[in-house]
Amino acid sequence: MTTKCVDDFRLKLGARELVPIMIGGMGVDISTTDLALVAARLGGIGHISDAMLPTVADRRYNTKFVKQN
Repeated sequence: MTTKCVDDFRLKLGARELVPIMIGGMGVDISTTDLALVAARLGGIGHISDAMLPTVADRRYNTKFVKQN
């Protein structure tokens, strides 16, 4: 029996071939650009979440976007 590894399951998207590593879906302030870049550098796909972005932005920048809408 041959042991399979992640590199044995490459994905083809157009002319690009990617390693099937996908990081994301963890919410704002967790799936950051740094985390997505690491996945991309490893040959995978990184996703940056925008769930609840207005609420997080209000908290971080002391704005009132959510309350006004």
